Order: sequence, then structure tokens, then C-alpha cells
Amino acid sequence: MNVLAKMSQRATRFVNLTIVFSLVISSMPCHDVKIRRMAADYYDMIIRTSDGPFEYWAVFIGDNLAGYCQCIVEEDHVVTDVFKFHPAFLKQYSPYALITGLIRHYQIGRGLTLSNGSRSVAHDTTFQDFLLKLGFRKLFCSLNIVYQPWLGTTLNALYPARKLIRKIPSTGHLYRLQSLLYQEELRRACGAG
Repeated sequence: MNVLAKMSQRATRFVNLTIVFSLVISSMPCHDVKIRRMAADYYDMIIRTSDGPFEYWAVFIGDNLAGYCQCIVEEDHVVTDVFKFHPAFLKQYSPYALITGLIRHYQIGRGLTLSNGSRSVAHDTTFQDFLLKLGFRKLFCSLNIVYQPWLGTTLNALYPARKLIRKIPSTGHLYRLQSLLYQEELRRACGAG
């Protein structure tokens, strides 16, 4: 048995859920407000997107919702759009169980390509590093951007100072500027600049 299979056994249930989830929420014996809020958010997400190409997955530790995922299912691929995990259950390997189940169901079972989708360059997360440890790989593309003339001139003027600007605490417009400078750095690395 491989390491991921052993880890996923630590989660007591891994299920594909639909509207039936409302019954799970109402019967949850937990008193943890965060867990109940996460469960309610999950149920609301199911209701809001019930007409789309979405499938929902959840992992439970005992009777507690430990994490969930929203997948967008297309003809030949699946994109994981939303992941939420309760911090109290991370040591029980709930993310490993959820990802393992998705791989088994979509990639092995249905032959679909499974992807974590796209994220803004300003989206600060370590989840991509986690996925790389599980055998996912990065796919690169060229970044082609056309700026408004005034913005392009501003970015060109500030670009040499980008590393210094990055060190300033991020808030509001400065955060946006830092993100634009990082995006410009990526664009130039793609050979487009």
C-alpha cells in the first residue's frame, strides 16, 4: 500500500456529495462554530452552483467535516476550483485524503486530466507546493500582456526598484502595484519584453 493510500485511510469518510449534504449539517454533533460555519458555506456553495458543471467532494474525520472541494468537470478535464480545510484536522491528513480520492475518481477512474486551475499571481498560498509533493507538475505558458500606455510607462520606470518595493509592507494600492511588478517580472521572463 502506498503512502497516500495509508494517509487517506486516516480520514474516516471521503464522499461525493450533493444536496443531501443539508442532512449532514443538521445532524453534525460538533459544537465547533468554525466546523459548522465551514459546513454551512459548503452547503450554500452547492445550492448556488447546482445548475453548472460542478461536482462536490468532502472528507470527514468521524462525523466532522474536515475539508471540501468544488470541481468544475469538463469534457476531458477537471479543474479544482475551491478547497477548504479545517485546521484542526490537518494532522489527520485530510488534504491528502481529498486529493487522493480526486485522483482515483477522475484521473484513474474516468481518465480525465486533473488540474488545480489558474490563480492570480497575487494569490499567496502554499497549496501548489503541496500538490507538487503529491506528483502534480507545473505547466507553464507565455504571459502576453498589453498595458495602457500610462501604466506601461509607470511599470517600466518602477521595474528596476521592484525588489525594494516588494519589501515594503503590502496594503491597498501598494499591494496592487507589487502584484503588477511581479506580473511584469514574469512577462519579461517569458521573453515577451
